[in-house]
Amino acid sequence: MNRKIILVLIGVFFLLPSNAKALMCSNQDKLAFVEQAKNITVNYEYVEHDDDVDFTIKISNIPDKFIVYDAVNVVNHVNEGSEIVISNIRKNKTYKFGIYVDDFLCKGKLLYTHYIQIPAYNKYYKDELCKGLEDYKLCYKWLNTRMTYDEWKHEMLKYIDKLNQKEENKIKEEEKGLFEQLFIIITNYYFIIIPALILILILAKVIYNKKHDLF
Repeated sequence: MNRKIILVLIGVFFLLPSNAKALMCSNQDKLAFVEQAKNITVNYEYVEHDDDVDFTIKISNIPDKFIVYDAVNVVNHVNEGSEIVISNIRKNKTYKFGIYVDDFLCKGKLLYTHYIQIPAYNKYYKDELCKGLEDYKLCYKWLNTRMTYDEWKHEMLKYIDKLNQKEENKIKEEEKGLFEQLFIIITNYYFIIIPALILILILAKVIYNKKHDLF
């Protein structure tokens, strides 16, 4: 009788759905899988062409039997080599990858989630108006402008005009400061400066007269 009960229990165990059997995944086993899942690397690469850019996501260092779930495209990726390459990546988008393992007891358990942010691309950053202004926000390479070229150009010209105005004001302030310093010097030392100027003028006059007397 006991033998029959054992056989029935074994049969029931193998008939259980994978989610139910996954409940038997021990903490020790899961922690070991989690560490491996954390070591998976997720990076993006890009290629520029004309006024656009193409992104690809590369997922590497994937252990055997591990599954990468792409939550954006709703698809499972299984490691069939050294890395997984995903193309047709959208700009200005956060991609989420859940890591699972095809293990008998821990199957269906989420081990770790990797996130990667794909930046927006500013197709105007190479424009002539950005020369020397690469640090200005509208000239950043990775920027979500949402502007037409005319709108972007209008904002750039406004900014350049503002910079020019600042430079002109700076020059005026420097000139004003120079005149103020000169005035202070003359005011404080006029009793020396005025006699010195008179003496210079007299000497110049004498020298001039002597030269003309020779001819």
